[in-house]
Amino acid sequence: MPQNEWIVGANLVPENKTYRVDSSGRVIIPSHLRSKFRIEVGDEMEYYTTFADNSWFLCIKLDAKAQAAAIIAAAEEKAAAEAAIEEAKNEANL
Repeated sequence: MPQNEWIVGANLVPENKTYRVDSSGRVIIPSHLRSKFRIEVGDEMEYYTTFADNSWFLCIKLDAKAQAAAIIAAAEEKAAAEAAIEEAKNEANL
């Protein structure tokens, strides 16, 4: 597959929030996204652009290990929350 076609068919998830570029050309990556994707100070990122549906998209490629850790952490958090809910339901039925 040509390198410029990697995003075709990707599932882009809108954040439903806009951010402004500051006078130095910087955009803040919100803390909830930094936490979700385990982005830390000094991490290197690759930028890619693509044009689709009459819009330009700027994408950031993250380290696969960080992404895997984020997915595992989110799954563990979800499992813990579900277990706590189930335990609360069981206690309420006693």
